[in-house]
Amino acid sequence: MRWRRGDYGGENGDGFSGIDKLWLTIINHQNKTMTQKHGQQKTLTRSKPFYSLAEVKQLVKEGRVAIRGNTRNTALVDFGWTANDIIVAIQKLKVIHFYKSEPSNLIENCMIDYYKAELNEESVYIHFYVRENRLVINSFKKL
Repeated sequence: MRWRRGDYGGENGDGFSGIDKLWLTIINHQNKTMTQKHGQQKTLTRSKPFYSLAEVKQLVKEGRVAIRGNTRNTALVDFGWTANDIIVAIQKLKVIHFYKSEPSNLIENCMIDYYKAELNEESVYIHFYVRENRLVINSFKKL
């Protein structure tokens, strides 16, 4: 049996395992400490996706997706793509497209995964996170 995020964690239903919460706590503490010491925040990044693409694609398949309004507008302006085109593009992402993962500056205990990919003959920059068992597409624009 393969474990997935949410199968084993989150006493409040947030889907984060104890290890994920520990990682986020350490990152948040380090970011606050660096901000206090240096007056500016240095972001700590991960070299692996925080969210598995299989999990992300399953959320898309189940229709558990939120696309921010400005994200829709940017996709439309940059590519002429609709929300459905964004969904199709997310389904085409591969691990090789992963760029970085880092904590959100705005949402506490939230990691954001970033991808750069050639999709439908376009160079696309995407970032998203998962919150309350829903994929939130935060950015979708031209590289």
